Amino acid sequence: RKTGKALHHSALFAAATDALGKEEKQGRVYARSYINAILMQELINRFDQEKAQNLTEELAGVQSIGGLLIGTEEGLRVRMQGKRDPDLSPEKMRNEDILSDHDDLVASLLQEQTLLHYRTSAFDKSFFHNFFPPADRNRQYRELEQAVQKELGFSLDRFLKAVGPRAGISVHEIVNAGVFPLPKTIMAVHVRNKKAAGRALSRLRDTLKKKGFAQEHQEKVHGHRLYFWSIMPMEATHLAIALSDTMLYIANGESQLRTLLKEKRRAVDTLKEKMIQNLGETAGSCAARANVSAFLLRPARLAEQIAPAADWLTDMTLANTKSSGKTVQKELLGLMRSFDVIAACRYRTETAISGEVVFKPVTAEK
Repeated sequence: RKTGKALHHSALFAAATDALGKEEKQGRVYARSYINAILMQELINRFDQEKAQNLTEELAGVQSIGGLLIGTEEGLRVRMQGKRDPDLSPEKMRNEDILSDHDDLVASLLQEQTLLHYRTSAFDKSFFHNFFPPADRNRQYRELEQAVQKELGFSLDRFLKAVGPRAGISVHEIVNAGVFPLPKTIMAVHVRNKKAAGRALSRLRDTLKKKGFAQEHQEKVHGHRLYFWSIMPMEATHLAIALSDTMLYIANGESQLRTLLKEKRRAVDTLKEKMIQNLGETAGSCAARANVSAFLLRPARLAEQIAPAADWLTDMTLANTKSSGKTVQKELLGLMRSFDVIAACRYRTETAISGEVVFKPVTAEK
């Protein structure tokens, strides 16, 4: 306003929108957006200084971000991209783990039958801080640290220094646990200090033994020790933990970890190609190649697996009441069945940041 010039005269605006020029040719453009990254950081700083500090680190060297909402043959795509000046990025950011690939996590967590997947490069103290309100964040984190020490027997602070910042979780199947359904889940955390992570695991085992939690079982799988505790007869109720040289695995069901440890490292390039074939070029690349964070959901597949449990739960909950819950459930499952894939991911390099969200509908052939 002061200069009398419109937004399109701004060099920052031009840099942000030019970065998405090739994307616009891939389909029908529904909307374009522009963010002044510098002003955005100043605004967030007024409400949450810790989040603003994290954002400042993540956006170091980025002055503007362009956005695009576009419809392609694969579905609806939201794309964001910003250029980064490497000279303005701190040395820490150039060398940190976040710029390395996620092959170990991808190989551990992504499978063709995966229903839900999430991974991050920010599994540290700030990851837990984000769950608490800013005004009371430090106190609540201290209470969490005390609770972990009391209930699990190890220091959360020390544990977070030994692992991360790369971590992820996947659900591959919904199984019948006898009385109720359970998601077949596996979590993987990158290990930086195996001895320290091993000490935390030993203290957890001691704590479970003292509390009489369940009988501990051990077995050796390809040189790695697998521990599991049988809570109930169904395997999906068993807590299983394994520690390798580079990863800590936690799952409900020891067979998941047994298979994972027995398999030789899967060819990640081959896995990525399978994901692209299975999910489509855009969503597959998003899920398998993102190096900051990735989210994958297969709504249609998930709807088919949870439908029986949803019927049982709704019938039990609404047995003595008059409610529209059954209708809501039907509509929700119908909505889920209309989408094959929902994927979101973020990438970061020394010269750029980018992110996207992909909504891929179920095709008529399916």
